[in-house]
Amino acid sequence: MYFIILLVYKENLLDDFLSVFAEAGISDAIVVNGTSFARSLMYEVPIFAGLRQALEHNRSYSHVIFGYAKDEYSIREAVHIAQQEGMDLNKPGVGMLMAIPVAMKFGAEHGLAE
Repeated sequence: MYFIILLVYKENLLDDFLSVFAEAGISDAIVVNGTSFARSLMYEVPIFAGLRQALEHNRSYSHVIFGYAKDEYSIREAVHIAQQEGMDLNKPGVGMLMAIPVAMKFGAEHGLAE
């Protein structure tokens, strides 16, 4: 079993990545909306306000998908499907996927019923 973290850098790709996960059998996941570190510095820490112009065109929002996969095959399948759909994680600005082995897990799946 693997704990998956997917950072989605392009707002318009979130639904596509969720579909890819579902197709690969990764359905019990949570989506968190996020703000980039640079944007947080620019708007929340006054000393870094001067960075606004320099970083104006960088991504400012992203999504984080947390989930788990039962095996490595599911993860590789998700990456393969994403690439076929034009979402190549090896290209800059698309996203980043990390898979961390899980030794133990307690609790039932959330499921899609709610």
